[in-house]
Amino acid sequence: MAPLTFAPHLGLTDPAAGMFVEHGGSLEGQIRFAHAAGFRALEDNFYKARSPEDQQIITRTLRELDMRMGVFVATFSTASPMHGRYGADQPSFASSKSAHIDAILQELEDSLTLARSAGAQWLTVLSGGEDPTRDRAYQTAQMVETLRLAAPMAERAGVGLAIEPINRRDWPGTFLHTVAQGYQVVRAVDHPSIKLLFDVYHVQVETGRVLENLDATYDEIAYVQFADNPGRGAPGTGELHAPAFFGALQARDYRGIIGIEHGHRFDGLRGEEDTLARYAALERALRGEGSDARR
Repeated sequence: MAPLTFAPHLGLTDPAAGMFVEHGGSLEGQIRFAHAAGFRALEDNFYKARSPEDQQIITRTLRELDMRMGVFVATFSTASPMHGRYGADQPSFASSKSAHIDAILQELEDSLTLARSAGAQWLTVLSGGEDPTRDRAYQTAQMVETLRLAAPMAERAGVGLAIEPINRRDWPGTFLHTVAQGYQVVRAVDHPSIKLLFDVYHVQVETGRVLENLDATYDEIAYVQFADNPGRGAPGTGELHAPAFFGALQARDYRGIIGIEHGHRFDGLRGEEDTLARYAALERALRGEGSDARR
């Protein structure tokens, strides 16, 4: 079985709070530290929002180190949970307003162009908020239709769109909130450039049954992200049994990237060291050497 490819982040909910900022300092320093620590991919939710100079630093360093670029958020300015609940003037994939659809498609076009230059193979696509005035079935149909318009754009760019459902506890009012709904949308679009992003944390918060959901949706999964729950922490800090989940991916010979989408158990350098130790323990467990990264 091929080894799994984990991708630490340069910023999960804050562009300045990278996973290894204490060890690496600058964006370039963080990437170089991650490489030295054995990671061969990296993701950055905020890549699209960074300055062209910072984007160039990230892209250049990844290429120099032969590291893979993971996802960044493609719908940062339109269908994003950062804007809060659905509003009459807030674009969403649940909206049938032509102005909203046009805005989303334009942002996707811009993001796809940026992804090509960054070397990203997949982009995160969020649904935005749900419209409380319309039946969910109509909203689902609208999201499918808008993604069908986006699919040829993604195909031309050679970059896929990974649809990510996110939980309603942390993001109240989001439209697409279960992995089953995401799977339904992706299957209805039925295009190789439109696939599913399976975020273990959101699945566990919203519905649980992580392995059951992985099995049910695996044929449409393009990208995986991980955080333990509760706390959105590193493996072994919550209720999930990380070796079982990652072992299931290994058994399927998963070759995609796994975004490490969590913080640390402790503040500062101690937290980063703890996270590194947990991934080392996880890798030993996956090799059958006994540790399960729990303590």
